[in-house]
Amino acid sequence: MSQTKRKRDDKSRREISNSLCTWTLNNVRKAKVFHTWGRREGAWMMDPKPKSSSGRRAVYVANFYYGNHLLEFSDTKRFRDLRYRKRHTLPFYYIGTGHVVYNEHFYYNRAFTRNIVSYNLKDQEMVAWTHLSDAIYDSDSPFTWKGHSWITLSVDQRGLWVIYPSVSPQDYHQEERLKLQLLDPKDLSVKQIIETSTTTKQIGHIFMMCGVLYATEPDGKKDGVIRYAIDTISGRTRDIHVEYPDSYHHIVQMQYNMREKALFVWNNRRQMVYYLDFVV
Repeated sequence: MSQTKRKRDDKSRREISNSLCTWTLNNVRKAKVFHTWGRREGAWMMDPKPKSSSGRRAVYVANFYYGNHLLEFSDTKRFRDLRYRKRHTLPFYYIGTGHVVYNEHFYYNRAFTRNIVSYNLKDQEMVAWTHLSDAIYDSDSPFTWKGHSWITLSVDQRGLWVIYPSVSPQDYHQEERLKLQLLDPKDLSVKQIIETSTTTKQIGHIFMMCGVLYATEPDGKKDGVIRYAIDTISGRTRDIHVEYPDSYHHIVQMQYNMREKALFVWNNRRQMVYYLDFVV
């Protein structure tokens, strides 16, 4: 990368920082395979804001992009040993890999619907649900990696987000663009709605960090690039260039954990951690 381009990218990163954080994403410093297990598609999670001490190191695994079971491990060692402490049977099947665990609740997209479900992990019951009436139910854009996942949940310093493709009635071209809703985690009521100009054909994976929506380029044969940063506070969208490794060529989950300050990734049966560097 040229010195001029590097300076331009550094300036873009500084400009997207906001009042939530004194830093913003600089680069992916290191990628580590934490474990190799399960199906090609899945999601693994840790609670970024657990209510109890027992939830601080717990690991949660949804082993496939469709199912009604969630495995709960007491810590990372038990996960490596595959000794789970609970096997949750969910009230409805999930689909995709865009789930999150937050405040000891599991939030997921109910299979074959536009519904988001909140499941209490302690009481093992559904406590809330909401309907995304304008979400694109089926899509062949790169954002949905073969059509299994069109709704993504994410957690950052602002709270619980749901990101999905939508088409505005006022859009002459009727293009699918990313839409965000900031939800109340207790009852899933909408606190804020943000419509973006970013089309789903431009992106592959997304995650929230410090009030900024980061989006990657569609997956290719080479390593990946985080290409867009959309600041939900200022409304500004910036082009950035942050490379990340994709050695196994089948990333289906990329989720930021604000407590660990790292990306959790599921790549072709491998549960990975991407360690991040930040710039002030």
